[in-house]
Amino acid sequence: MYRKAIDLDPGNLFYRTSYADFCLENGIFRAAEEQYLAVADLDRDNEHVYLADFAVSFKRWAEEFPNRTGMESDEVARKALDYCLRALRMTPEDAMRVLQR
Repeated sequence: MYRKAIDLDPGNLFYRTSYADFCLENGIFRAAEEQYLAVADLDRDNEHVYLADFAVSFKRWAEEFPNRTGMESDEVARKALDYCLRALRMTPEDAMRVLQR
């Protein structure tokens, strides 16, 4: 249903975020990530919101479905952190400088 709606209206942010949330809640992480990235690309003014939302949601749901990610818990945390940094438009080095102050 979601895929059909997206095929019919690929620029619809609601369809894409709804599908992404559905995917996360069902442990379909690659598809969720693709949709969040697509939405971030479609709505550049709110890109940071979508990247941060994916980071937090991915971490939460990956812990719920640990066998579906194929990742160790540190890798999941690193991926979530990477998306948080992207949302903040920070490099890891920038983050380290802030944390060391």
